[in-house]
Amino acid sequence: MTTTAVCVGVETPESDWLIDDSIDELTELSETAGLTVTHRLTQHKQRIDTLSYLGKGKLNELNALVTEHNIHVAVFDDELTPMQQRHIENTLQIKILDRTSLVLDIFSQRARTKEAQIQIELAQLQYIRPRLRRMWTHLSRLAGGIGTRGPGETQLEVDRRNISRRIQKLKDDLKKVSLTRENQRKKRITTPYLTVAIMGYTNAGKSTLHHALTNSHVLQENQLFATLDPTTRHVTLPNNDRILITDTVGFIRKLPHQLVDAFKATLEEVIYADLILHVIDCSTPHWEDRMTTSRHVLKSLGVTMTNELIVFNKIDKANDPVLTKHACKEVSNVFISANQPKCRDYVLTLIETHLASFKTTMTFTIPFSKMNIHSMLHEKSQILSMEQSDTAIKITCNINRILGSKIMAELNTN
Repeated sequence: MTTTAVCVGVETPESDWLIDDSIDELTELSETAGLTVTHRLTQHKQRIDTLSYLGKGKLNELNALVTEHNIHVAVFDDELTPMQQRHIENTLQIKILDRTSLVLDIFSQRARTKEAQIQIELAQLQYIRPRLRRMWTHLSRLAGGIGTRGPGETQLEVDRRNISRRIQKLKDDLKKVSLTRENQRKKRITTPYLTVAIMGYTNAGKSTLHHALTNSHVLQENQLFATLDPTTRHVTLPNNDRILITDTVGFIRKLPHQLVDAFKATLEEVIYADLILHVIDCSTPHWEDRMTTSRHVLKSLGVTMTNELIVFNKIDKANDPVLTKHACKEVSNVFISANQPKCRDYVLTLIETHLASFKTTMTFTIPFSKMNIHSMLHEKSQILSMEQSDTAIKITCNINRILGSKIMAELNTN
């Protein structure tokens, strides 16, 4: 059975996007979630109504539209307050979704790993908790048996307490995940690999680019949030240096704060990356707004964009590639189509050039008992000079400073 929906939005003087553009994205989100959007309704107001989101007359117009066309779901472009949601539901008598609950639903559908499922459940419960009063079914399934309520205690209070317990449990689980990631990251630091993180707005082609660079088989779909779980693979650059490349979750305008908080453990892969590939879909006229949105989310996580390589993707789908390049030239001149065969070599060469800044000159005194290091330096560095004494070999070379630090630490151990 087809579930029909109407997308509803309000544009105020403080709105970042034009209302039609924002509703276009809301429609795409709704269709990603499995809805069939048949209508849209927008309003221009000085401010969003605190009771009904829309003005009274516009809400009545929406009610008439829902009744006439037998619409099943109304999707609103902003996060509704519990009071707004109750009032709108009482008026329309159909299911109400806001942008936050819609995105949470999509994430829930796409979560595959245990970590992603924990993150999504936590975000959903944080969203649900202040809205329990309007919910008709009790939530005993969210936590263990609720037959222990005391005298006079309401079902609502029991459900709130169960949700709070579950939230704390999920937070504890995520702390363990963060600790595991931190341990993995420490191990990574002691290996001779630089790290590259692919980030950007959802559906910009991040997973397609990751697949092209690593020859891995990650999910690639022309949908929002096609993949949530970070994927890390080894890649060999043209100069034979090996690096780690990680694909990350996509961003979106008005990304629910619950999701940003829940996915901090995953997004830390971007925080600690040596180079960020910021992928932008240049086939959309909104590429600049989407780039700003992605940077804003990363800034909120404490990521500095000082080592960022802008990669404009989908140049083959741009309406006018020449004008697109002219519009983007102040930002970058890197333009690709990630699904084209030549993309891989081109981007890997760019990465190699950018990572060249990690090369430094170091001198190692290598005892004859550690000649394996001598072999490693010949393989992984550019030898500038060598001097041999009765007990050691002194080598000066240009080398990746991460690898150089590891070698120096090994030389200093007994």
